[in-house]
Amino acid sequence: MGMMTQKTSAGQVLLETTIQIHRIVDDPVVKETINSELADKSVYTTTFVLREFLRTIIADVAYVHSMLKDLPVRDGRVALGALSRLLAQGKNNYSPRAARREQYVIGAIVDYFSETIVPLEKLRCLLEMTVREWINDFFEVPVAGPGYPSIPAECLAVLDETPDEMTVWINSRYPMPTNPPIPKKAADFLLSHRGEITKIEEALEIQSNKSRDVRMLATLSLLKNKAGEFDFTAKLNRRNIWALGDLFITLETPRSAMIYTTDKHYELLCSMTGRSQYSGYLPRKSIGTGSGSRT
Repeated sequence: MGMMTQKTSAGQVLLETTIQIHRIVDDPVVKETINSELADKSVYTTTFVLREFLRTIIADVAYVHSMLKDLPVRDGRVALGALSRLLAQGKNNYSPRAARREQYVIGAIVDYFSETIVPLEKLRCLLEMTVREWINDFFEVPVAGPGYPSIPAECLAVLDETPDEMTVWINSRYPMPTNPPIPKKAADFLLSHRGEITKIEEALEIQSNKSRDVRMLATLSLLKNKAGEFDFTAKLNRRNIWALGDLFITLETPRSAMIYTTDKHYELLCSMTGRSQYSGYLPRKSIGTGSGSRT
């Protein structure tokens, strides 16, 4: 991690999952453009963003890694064309967003190897190294120019029992830490924001179908008891928590920070909670989280 001596902040920015994925794995022009947007900012992210990052793009690397066993290899060598065709079949992959993200994994492989047929073990090692690099990059924003080689992104751990909970978990599960635990303080956190969540639910109910986050709305309904009151302690679990990712990230964000995202659902969440969205450069269509995650 690069060290800074001084930095004049022109604002505070929280990096949401979609921007983190574009910033770390997209093509060099997109990555450089996003990072240049952050050169004079105080940068934040959260451990829930980290969990989504692990469940999406890191899980996609793990998926490619696991599919190597299904390739008909000759003399321990893998033809990258055969790997691409195997992934295109979509075996056990029901998420269109995951399919798009996997192309970034293939891109990382092609960028590394000049040849089109590579040893199987070398390819496995590359994928494991890529996971480490992308997780390291999650916490580092490279900055062009002298004096500031990188900006450390402060990772907010409001939902975790201890600040280093996710770091310890990741380190214990390399090379493929893809199925993160739910935050231990998640239910208590939602309970403390019950009033805001009620207002958000009411706003979602009257929002147009085109813009509405239907998964979040349905999940909020499931988290109620027979009396129609939220019962986060009893009902929040590993299956339903991920549909509330945008909600957690919004409520974790300091009110002084702008949320940098390509996700359209943050418009309503920000307006209902007094947050704001970053208005700078936005890459193309989101390749971030989605309902078809494999984990």
